[in-house]
Amino acid sequence: MVQIGLYDTRTHTLSTQGYADFKWHRQEMRNGLFRECLYPCPGDLVPRDSSRRSKVQLYVSPNIFIPMVILACLGMILVIAFLVFNLKFKRLRVIKLSSPMMNNFILLGCVFAYMSVILYGLDRHQLDQGSFEALCTIRMGFLILGFSIAFGAMFSKTWRVHRIMAKKSMTATTVVNIRVPILLMSFVILCHIYVVVVVVVVVVVVVVVVVVVVVVVLAVAAAAATTIATIMLVLLVVSASSV
Repeated sequence: MVQIGLYDTRTHTLSTQGYADFKWHRQEMRNGLFRECLYPCPGDLVPRDSSRRSKVQLYVSPNIFIPMVILACLGMILVIAFLVFNLKFKRLRVIKLSSPMMNNFILLGCVFAYMSVILYGLDRHQLDQGSFEALCTIRMGFLILGFSIAFGAMFSKTWRVHRIMAKKSMTATTVVNIRVPILLMSFVILCHIYVVVVVVVVVVVVVVVVVVVVVVVLAVAAAAATTIATIMLVLLVVSASSV
C-alpha cells in the first residue's frame, strides 16, 4: 500500500508533500464528449469519490439532420414526379389497371411521411418551448396520417384485386371508384380507433395489476399482523401461567 497524500476533511485540502508522486486521471465533459483530463481539471480542486449525475440536453446532430432533410426533399420531389406522371397518363390501360386513384393516395401518404422526417429532426435549437411542444403533436400526426393513408391505399388495392379475382363466374366485375376512398377512410379511422383501444386496454391492465398487488400486500400485512398478535398473546398467557 502506497500513501499518496493526506486529505483534510475540515478544510477540504489535499496535501501531497512528502508522498509518492502521482497524477489524477479522470474524464470530463467537453463539447458533449468525454475526454481524459489530467488533474487538476478546470472547476475542481479535489477529484470526486462518487458518481455525479447531471442532465445533458441532447440535440439532433446537423451531420445527421441535413442529409436526412436532403433525402426527404428528394423523396418528395420524386413523389411529385410520380404524381404528375400518374395524372398525365391516367387514361392508359396499364395505368388504369393499377388503380390510379389509389396510387395518388399512396403518394399523398408518402408526402406526409417525408414531411414527418423533417419535423422529427427539429429540436429546441430551432424552436422555443411552446412551439416545440406543439411540434411534438404535429409531427406524430403527420407520421400516423401518412402511414395510414399509404398502407390503407395499398390494402384497398388488394381488396379491389380480391373482388375482381374472387368471382367464380366469367362475368365482368366493376369496382366503383367511390367505394375505394370510402374503404380507405374507414381503414384510417379503424387504425386510430385501434390505437385508442390499445392504449385504453394497457391502462386498464396496469390499473388492475396495481390493485391486485396492493390487495395482496395488504392481505399479507394483515396476516403477518394477526400472526404476531397471536404469538404475543400466547407468550403472555404462558408467562402468566408460569407466575
